[in-house]
Amino acid sequence: CFGETATITVSVCDGGINTWYSDPAGSTVVFIGSTFETTPLTIDATYYVDCTIDGCQSELVEVFLPVVTPEIVTIVGDDFICENETTTLTTNLPFDFYEWNTGDITQTITVDNEGVYEVTVTDSNGCTSTDEFILTVAFNPFVQIAGSTTYCEGSSTLLSAPFGFSEYEWSPNFENTFSINVNSEGTYTVTVTDLNGCTGSSSVEVIEAEVLNPNISGGDNFCAGGFVELSIGSGFSNIEWLPGGENTESIIVDEAGVYSVTVQDGTCEGIAIITVTENPLPTPIINAPSGICPNELASLNANNPDYTNYIWSTGSVNSSILTGMPGTYSVTVTDMNDCTASSSVTMDFIAPPIAEIIGDNQICPDPGSSIILSANTGTNLTYEWSTGDITNMITVTEAGTYSLTVSDDSNCSAIATTIISNHQSPDVIISGSQSFCTDGITTIDAGDFASYVWAPNGEMTRTIDVDTEGTYSVTITDENGCTGTSATMIQELTELLPVIAGPNLVCPGETSTLFIGGDFESYSWSTGEMGINTITVDPGMSYSVTVTDLSGCTGSSMIMVSNYNVTQVTIDGESDFCEGELSELTALGGFEEYEWSNGSSGQTITINESQSYSVTATDSNGCTSETSINVEQIDNPIPTIMGITEVCADSQTTLSTETYSSYEWSNGSLEQTTIVDIGGAISVTVTDANGCVGNTSIIVTEFNVPNVAITGSPSFCLGGFTTLGTLDEYQVYSWSPGGENTPTINADAEGTYTVTVTDINGCTASTSINTSLETSLSPTINGPSLICSGQTETLTVGAFDTYEWSTGSIDQFIDISTTGTYAVTVYDASGCSGETAVNVTVVDPTQVSILGSDKLCEGGNVTFSAIGGTFTNYEWSTGFNTSSITVDEAGNYAVTVTDNNGCTSSTSINVTVADLPTPEIGGDPNFCIDGNTELNLTESYSSYDWSTGSSDPTISINMTGLYTVTVTDINGCQASNSVNVFTYPDVNPTIGGSATYCPGGNTTLDAGSEYVAWEWSTGEMTQTIQFAMETIISVTVTDINGCTGSSSTGITEEPSLSPSILGDLII
Repeated sequence: CFGETATITVSVCDGGINTWYSDPAGSTVVFIGSTFETTPLTIDATYYVDCTIDGCQSELVEVFLPVVTPEIVTIVGDDFICENETTTLTTNLPFDFYEWNTGDITQTITVDNEGVYEVTVTDSNGCTSTDEFILTVAFNPFVQIAGSTTYCEGSSTLLSAPFGFSEYEWSPNFENTFSINVNSEGTYTVTVTDLNGCTGSSSVEVIEAEVLNPNISGGDNFCAGGFVELSIGSGFSNIEWLPGGENTESIIVDEAGVYSVTVQDGTCEGIAIITVTENPLPTPIINAPSGICPNELASLNANNPDYTNYIWSTGSVNSSILTGMPGTYSVTVTDMNDCTASSSVTMDFIAPPIAEIIGDNQICPDPGSSIILSANTGTNLTYEWSTGDITNMITVTEAGTYSLTVSDDSNCSAIATTIISNHQSPDVIISGSQSFCTDGITTIDAGDFASYVWAPNGEMTRTIDVDTEGTYSVTITDENGCTGTSATMIQELTELLPVIAGPNLVCPGETSTLFIGGDFESYSWSTGEMGINTITVDPGMSYSVTVTDLSGCTGSSMIMVSNYNVTQVTIDGESDFCEGELSELTALGGFEEYEWSNGSSGQTITINESQSYSVTATDSNGCTSETSINVEQIDNPIPTIMGITEVCADSQTTLSTETYSSYEWSNGSLEQTTIVDIGGAISVTVTDANGCVGNTSIIVTEFNVPNVAITGSPSFCLGGFTTLGTLDEYQVYSWSPGGENTPTINADAEGTYTVTVTDINGCTASTSINTSLETSLSPTINGPSLICSGQTETLTVGAFDTYEWSTGSIDQFIDISTTGTYAVTVYDASGCSGETAVNVTVVDPTQVSILGSDKLCEGGNVTFSAIGGTFTNYEWSTGFNTSSITVDEAGNYAVTVTDNNGCTSSTSINVTVADLPTPEIGGDPNFCIDGNTELNLTESYSSYDWSTGSSDPTISINMTGLYTVTVTDINGCQASNSVNVFTYPDVNPTIGGSATYCPGGNTTLDAGSEYVAWEWSTGEMTQTIQFAMETIISVTVTDINGCTGSSSTGITEEPSLSPSILGDLII
């Protein structure tokens, strides 16, 4: 390709040297070596190459290199897009391959990020071309709609977009003005377009404000002699009451009538009407008895369904109260209209009657028992017992508390109480045994009482004798005449039959434990043991026991104890085995379990040690039998291999071992001796008379035949000779022809020379060489013909015996750094010589510089380009190898370039991050209605761009809305800031105080403490003034924001009062 180098490689020239020429005559050498890289080519070129082997040179081979001019690529596409948009970049022509710096490999790519885009293309000839494209992405404008999002019925609201855009489009109305009037509900959206053609949108929801429906609170009535406060609440800009004309949030009303209020909230208006009535006061009446009985309570009742609340002088809030003390009691009542009035009553004590209960205070707990209780008598008395009886005498049949209430004709009463308790119930317990043995009796006792009656036989004694099963009961009477009953069950005991538990069969040598179940009083065994229920006995006889229970009843039982029959265990198996082998032992006799002395638990065990083995066998009854056996291990034979263990390659040796029953060699031989003809390990396995096996092995070392090689040149110069020798040293040498026995010989004639050698191991080998008469040497210098200034290159020549360079060096290679002709003479081992030379020129590298800013805006990027000439290669410190790079971080960036001569040049640039400007918008973001304000930047910048279109640092505005400024600093970095501008609330002062004054007096007017300055139409400059003249007075106030507002009110004089005194003049 045009401007590129070509690499040409010779594939066939085994062991020879390739020389490249620029002319067909081979007079101008351009390179020596098999692989040749040309200089950058701009026109067709032809080169010639030969191959030299052992001084013989081939014919020249022509290599023709046609130079192809590549197609120049150009990136086509929009170089400017808006934020969130994409654009398509493509190449001007189709190519075979594409490589974008985005990683894409297609002709067309879609991008959305700002930056430098680069593509390298390859055409059908494999030639490449590169182009760069800079894409700028502009931010979309920020939009915020200003204005009220509500409007009153029948009116409208003004919506405004920020000033300074080239186009506006509202929806759904499709107006294209800066602001619009809206008189219907819905979502309104404005889309603006800036000077870059980028768009931004904002939407608001506009709703119609509800019609004002003010509500008057405070009540619609008042009690006679009182008043009611009517209130409309807060949040209204204007208020007017009728009649009266008050413009306060609340008014005081003390006359019945119709009242209305008109309110406004800025633009909307509403009216509320209320009718106020005057309610009469209540007249409470207290209902009470004529007096208070001592220790009783009197009820005072003021209840009336028209009353809702009561407050007594005692603090009670009930409609009635109870009192037990004389005195005056009053009550204040509230009716359903919240009106109140009071009433009172005076109460005194009345003398009470006397109450007394006469009679016994104890009663038997028996059913049917009773006593008589009676009350004292008197005139005009009534009785009421706690039993419900109303006579002066009652009959009581059970214990408890009994009370008597005695009342006289004044409804006063007295109470008497008595407690009737039960006599203690007799506790009857029948003692004695509740059972008897067969043919016996038992005696039972009822205890100490006044009398007895037994059932079923009717005995009347304290004790009775029982010899029949059944239930026996007794009824007794104590000294108080109270009765009690108890019963018991008597049973006849059955004959005792004790059961002896325990094994009646045991293993030989073991004992048996016998046990009597049940709980008995005494035990007597035939062995003589007494008083225990468990004994241990030997087998071979019978045993009996006699038991006695608590009732004295007895019983007996007997058992026979014997031995199990147990089989003797035996061991079956070999008692001798070879070393390393295993033997099995088996326990015989038909047992359930086995336990061997080596810990095994099976019937058969496998062993590999000499020792005594024993086994304990257990049968199905748990009885055991033991036996043992001695086992001995026989040692395996250890054979020895005899014979010579070292041989030369292609020879053999005989090996043998001692006499055994049989043999098996690893080479397959089954004889006592074997023949070995290769090196390595060989083993033999033998079997002795006991059948035991042993083996052994040795290593047979096989020496290699000497690998003899003749050293020295196979050629020699005319009149000279060549020295022949061997590469390695040996013990014996034999040369032919000539018969010399030395390590080296001098050969001065063409022909074949042979040497036979013997090494230290006695092994022999031979080799030969053909010698010939040599022509003169033809050395070739390898290395560059151009050197970059300040660099050192190396010239080298082929391998010879000695060297003489024109620089005086005697090495195979020399280092050079200056322009000149460099010659070398070479000599081989035969003394033959040859010479050659090469011209070398020093060239200066093309210097590179970096184009681009050393300031990087925070969050942005910067593009660097390597310039200064035509370069074939770029290597940036970032790893990129293009002519330009884009970076987004601070740091040092370096580039190394290579020019057409292969010389390199480097430079670097240090990039620092420049902080983005932080514009602060100063000035008051609020202004009074019908006024204006100024916005300004608190710091200086290189340029300013306001959303109004102004490029000045300060702007004056008189409309609300969002204002944005974008600034650019000296580093070219940009940043924006915005501020919302609003109007201060409208100033609507209210004059407080009475609008009337009495004759000879005055009224105080107050313009409100929420302001900072006041100016009355009378000239006063204070918050309040005192005034005594019928006129209209006004005040102008200034709030803390400097905004002003005015209000006025009319002042009137009240007529003089003419009071009249009403009432009786005579009392």
